[in-house]
Amino acid sequence: MTRQFLDVTVVIPCYNRWPHIQKAIDSVLNQTYRETYCLVVDDASTDGTYEALEEAYQGNPRVAIFRLLKNQGQSAARNFGAQHVRTQLVCFLDSDDMLFADAVSSRIKLYHDDSNFHGISFGQKEIAGHDNPHPDDRWRSSDFLTLNDYLSCKDLLHTNTFMMFTEDFIKSGGFDTRLRNQEDIELFLRLLTKYEARYSGAPCCRIETVDNQRARHDLKRIIEQGSQFSTAVTGNQELTEKASPELLQALLEHDLKVTLNALYKSKRSKDYRHLLKSSWEQGLIRLNTRLLKRYLLSFMR
Repeated sequence: MTRQFLDVTVVIPCYNRWPHIQKAIDSVLNQTYRETYCLVVDDASTDGTYEALEEAYQGNPRVAIFRLLKNQGQSAARNFGAQHVRTQLVCFLDSDDMLFADAVSSRIKLYHDDSNFHGISFGQKEIAGHDNPHPDDRWRSSDFLTLNDYLSCKDLLHTNTFMMFTEDFIKSGGFDTRLRNQEDIELFLRLLTKYEARYSGAPCCRIETVDNQRARHDLKRIIEQGSQFSTAVTGNQELTEKASPELLQALLEHDLKVTLNALYKSKRSKDYRHLLKSSWEQGLIRLNTRLLKRYLLSFMR
């Protein structure tokens, strides 16, 4: 038995992204799966993006544009968008990236082919300037992605590449708005403890880097976030019970290193030394040459 009808909305959060966002929106409108709609959430842009969007797409029945009066970050914008989705399925796209023409049809096919499948469908991502897509050619259509698969390689899922039933996304709580870095990883870990994930076997999106506004470059926000990511992960009892302890520990250690790197690059030497020393004493991080070298250099900065 196959599902007779499914429709999908692609939610695009944006902040000061005109005219780059046009490419993202147009890639949604050019999908071969016709029951595809676009919902844009402008996160209180200050460069006229919202006004330009209104002028460019006003009257298009497949595009809805919302505006937040106060900048709240991508997670809040995505969650707001999902709350206003009226289609059965939802997926997401960053405002400076694009979907391939069959991105929706290849993922939605998994739901059409198996009426009992109610989990996450995901496709392949490509990154501009890189030759290695994820998942790679070893993966086949309908292959399952497990929680430990994802912990082993977090490139296997991306915000642009997953699709799920809107009702389930909202029920999950969506993106954790307290996080401004690695919020996608925290979401996928949470989802993979509850939902089955299957690979579409087809290219889904191309990731472009228009500038350095991506979260991993925002040292201030990484420092402000501190240990909130690790707290969210360790506070998820279902996750800690199902995940490999070794892989989970590696994830938490990586998060610590991200914060340490931000502190070092921001020349907050005293904070860097304090966090490194306390983390080592608690057994949360293993010392290596790079960390020790930076520890010594921090006294001269």
